[in-house]
Amino acid sequence: MSTESSTPNPLESTLTGYVALSEAAAFPSGIGIGMYSRDSPDSIRRHRPNSVVTNVERARQIARDYHDWDLPSEDEILEQRLRAC
Repeated sequence: MSTESSTPNPLESTLTGYVALSEAAAFPSGIGIGMYSRDSPDSIRRHRPNSVVTNVERARQIARDYHDWDLPSEDEILEQRLRAC
């Protein structure tokens, strides 16, 4: 009998999934990020047809580099996960 879980260990996983990026004039940065899906960008496209669908890593890069969002790097997130264990 195997004791391994099919769910990946959060410490071994990376930022994955897809989100919708859209214009959001109400926010100072001008963008809104929402509608997360782990593995189905098509479902986001169906629900948010006027948005751009991209992966989580790229969305974070756009928010940091082009809209001055203060987000921790992926390395900092991993470090926080390790400290939490």
